[in-house]
Amino acid sequence: MGKETMADDQPTKSAIRSLRWFIGNGAFATCIYLGFVKEIKGAEDVAIFWAWALAVISIFLMSDLVINELKKKKPPVPLWLDGIFDIIIVSVFVWFGAIATAIAYLIYFIFLQAAWEKALKESSKVPSDQTDDQPQFGEITEEK
Repeated sequence: MGKETMADDQPTKSAIRSLRWFIGNGAFATCIYLGFVKEIKGAEDVAIFWAWALAVISIFLMSDLVINELKKKKPPVPLWLDGIFDIIIVSVFVWFGAIATAIAYLIYFIFLQAAWEKALKESSKVPSDQTDDQPQFGEITEEK
């Protein structure tokens, strides 16, 4: 009931980010299903617009500002899960003949994965002055 620390709040923030991912991607997948499979024109238009909007946003994903923000967080879901979802989305667009939209979404997918990989790699780096006498993972050392 007292003050919450950042460590106490982190699982809650992580769960909320995961929930947002599932809701957002679920809504996107629903629009694709209703638009392409059930042939509801409005849902198809929303899905195509959504894919192209994400493609335009991907231009900025590798910027230092975005990478620095991503470094402060964990991905909302494992990158492999996000990757599977995105590959399925690209495949559905191709299946239904929306090739340009599939390419646009694929560009977004590639840039998003690259941005997360870069952020995770940079956030796990240890300053060089702290690693001088410490063996690195997998490094064979000689005993003295």
